[in-house]
Amino acid sequence: MKETRRGLAHLSAAAKNSFAGLLCAFRREAAFRQEIFLGVLHFILLAVLPVSWLERILLTAAWLLWLAVELLNSAVEEVVDLVSPGWNEFAKRAKDYASAAVFCAICIFAGGWIALAARIVVSR
Repeated sequence: MKETRRGLAHLSAAAKNSFAGLLCAFRREAAFRQEIFLGVLHFILLAVLPVSWLERILLTAAWLLWLAVELLNSAVEEVVDLVSPGWNEFAKRAKDYASAAVFCAICIFAGGWIALAARIVVSR
């Protein structure tokens, strides 16, 4: 049986595994790299635009949500490819559902930026 870590050892192992997952996604997933690039652009724009702290927090939360959903989508794709290497209607649906979740997260992020742009334009 695998030894159970507790306290700081558990936290350290969890952080190491999380970083490994982020690095793997960055190396293997073009969509994840694009989302990271958009995140950099996002932070640059937040630094130069007249944006409240609440808007910064909400938009950054929307971006992080998008990244999290993309990572879950990638995990679903990996597992589906492992258990169903050939074409299968159920596997296709599972991948389509995960992709639709990413689309929803993109809509949240884009909607936040559209609302921010409208607020900036109206306030001028």
